[in-house]
Amino acid sequence: MPYLLSYWLVTKRLLKSLFVHPAGWPEGCSVLQGTLQSYRTLKLCPKFWNADFTAKLTILAAGKSLHIIQTLDELEQFIVNACSTEQF
Repeated sequence: MPYLLSYWLVTKRLLKSLFVHPAGWPEGCSVLQGTLQSYRTLKLCPKFWNADFTAKLTILAAGKSLHIIQTLDELEQFIVNACSTEQF
């Protein structure tokens, strides 16, 4: 997924948290601190998330499900599929 989109999603979560607690966010945990940590992590991602890493990950995931999400549409479809197959 493009890094600018990732930054936007993190920022959007922070802005929405002013009005409603983010779904799945642990109670008592600071959304601001989580956002800052997300920014730090996103800043480092281009250093390791590259074609070499993806190739190694694909080899290591042989026989397993591997989802490399590159667009917002793919993310939304993944969530829909994950929620529809989730067992309670």
